[in-house]
Amino acid sequence: ALGGAEVPMIELAQAYAHLTTRKTATINPIISITTKDGSEIYSKNLETDTQEEIIPIGVEYLIWKILSDPNNRISWWISKFNIQGLTYALKTGTSNVGKYARDGWMFAYVPNKMVLMRAWNTNAKAMKTSSYGGEIHAETIKKFMKWLFDNKYIQNSEMPYEEVKSVRIGKYTGKLANKNAPKEYGV
Repeated sequence: ALGGAEVPMIELAQAYAHLTTRKTATINPIISITTKDGSEIYSKNLETDTQEEIIPIGVEYLIWKILSDPNNRISWWISKFNIQGLTYALKTGTSNVGKYARDGWMFAYVPNKMVLMRAWNTNAKAMKTSSYGGEIHAETIKKFMKWLFDNKYIQNSEMPYEEVKSVRIGKYTGKLANKNAPKEYGV
């Protein structure tokens, strides 16, 4: 879920980063902190600041296939989000205050880079009823991803599909289909 719980944006980015790369990494935007006189009081160790891989490669691939396939998007999203020549995954979300949107979220990624956007009122009051993640960020995310693509900061690539195998599910049982079952009884 995106917007379904009280999670700081940096922690959400950290969680979604697991979908974008096989390299383990910790999102920590603070590289160093210095005092007024220039003394360094904190320095990020860029080589050892990592975390373990928690999402199996096959699951990364399946989530990528679902979130990056334009056929899985609602019809009006086709023109709002599709970029000629670029395949990218996206997920929207909204946290609500009663019937009103409070935060509009947008997460987009290619296999090695991600973008997370959030829109909200700084006083924590609800936004307009139409302020949902997909609506509020549509133009911005499309322009930004297109700019990244056009300027070669991201490229069109597929998520590796190791650890994934196809199985046939019985059309009526919802279970693994028997190998002898006629093709018309499987999906």
